[in-house]
Amino acid sequence: MLRLLRTKPGHFRPGLLQRLQTRPSTRRQPDPDQIQLQRVKVRRKWFRPWAFAGAFVVYYTCYQLYTTSVFGVLGKWLDQEFAKMSPKERRKLEKELAEEDTALYIPLPGTTKLVESPPYKGTDPEWKQFAKLSRDPQKIQSIKASLAEYCKKAIEKHPQISHDFGPEWKITRAWLDVAYPQRPPPAFERQALCWDEDSLSVVSQPVDSDTVFKLERTLMPTAMTLSMWSFSVALAKHNFYNVAKQFGYEPRAEQVATVQQTLDRIRQHMEKPPSSRTPGSVSDPTSLDAKPDTKDEKAMGPTKRQTADGSTDSAPSPPPSSGEMSDSTTGGRFPGPISPFSKSQESADGKQPSAKDVHGVREVSGHTAGAWQALRQKWQQVWKPKKPFPPRGSVKFSGLVEVASPKASLVVDVLAWYDPKTNSVDGKTLRLALRAIKPRQMSPAPSR
Repeated sequence: MLRLLRTKPGHFRPGLLQRLQTRPSTRRQPDPDQIQLQRVKVRRKWFRPWAFAGAFVVYYTCYQLYTTSVFGVLGKWLDQEFAKMSPKERRKLEKELAEEDTALYIPLPGTTKLVESPPYKGTDPEWKQFAKLSRDPQKIQSIKASLAEYCKKAIEKHPQISHDFGPEWKITRAWLDVAYPQRPPPAFERQALCWDEDSLSVVSQPVDSDTVFKLERTLMPTAMTLSMWSFSVALAKHNFYNVAKQFGYEPRAEQVATVQQTLDRIRQHMEKPPSSRTPGSVSDPTSLDAKPDTKDEKAMGPTKRQTADGSTDSAPSPPPSSGEMSDSTTGGRFPGPISPFSKSQESADGKQPSAKDVHGVREVSGHTAGAWQALRQKWQQVWKPKKPFPPRGSVKFSGLVEVASPKASLVVDVLAWYDPKTNSVDGKTLRLALRAIKPRQMSPAPSR
């Protein structure tokens, strides 16, 4: 109880402070022979007048050299060309420069839209061109003749048709109709930032249909994606079947094909006359090895009895050379070491073979042959090239053109747009498609 009434000692003791001050420092002084690393932050002035002045002099000198050596020569050449122009050409150039828009347009992605065009009016220049062309039958006939001639030239330049039916063709008949559209084709518009001398604004800008379709194919390659998917699926199936074969599984379709091939070999062997067989040879219809030649068997001498491994009871034949060993083992059941290039090609051509002759490249080509075939088939199914819209004020020509050769006659679908402004057929929208092939002479198909 008395312990609770005892006064507590003070926290501040002058004697303790004196002892701490008089106590020697326990901190070890660094050894002068020991290397100490300390981080030092060096600050430099961000603005140095001499460096700024030197950079200004260098840039100004480069600018003067570029303007005098490039723009000076180009300006003199333009002045000479402008002096050679006639007054009429100068006025035309000044008019074009005045009509040219000097503003900078930055297109905004995702703002392209299709806008339907209003029908033609009687006062429109396009409708007046339609009326003028409809009153000129000779002009229409010349356009039809030029389209038929174009079809004939296209068929003559086709390599497969020229190889099968000959290069000489002539126009026999043409059924082409003329149609005057009631309204122009639709147009594309997109939003863009317009930066001109006065201000910065958002405006609607017309876009060419060909540009829109190309941009769509580039950003969304649907045909290539589907084709690559077919390639990947076919290659994965091929690899899966190869792995399954290692575990003893074989697809049913391949089993049927293997059995059918074996039956065909047995049937051919039974139908072969006995005189064509050598007396001492044992033929195996299921073997894929090459049959021995009768001349080689005669050169080896008479055989007494043939054993299961193909040897005889007589004296053994001399061992083949290294070249013969490599050639014989290549076609046998157990092949020898595989060389990257074949000796026959090197000796026959006398040239160094290309990379396609490497053994690894051949193996990869055979491994991916089915996948590439699937890719090509899918590409032919889904690839449909998009033609741009015809020009405004164009006249439609459509129908059939028949061309004939001594071996066959072909019927071609034609779709073309004639532009009265340029007095020519628009090549971007021209479409030709083969409708029918009628051979002059026909024979029954060979039986399988």
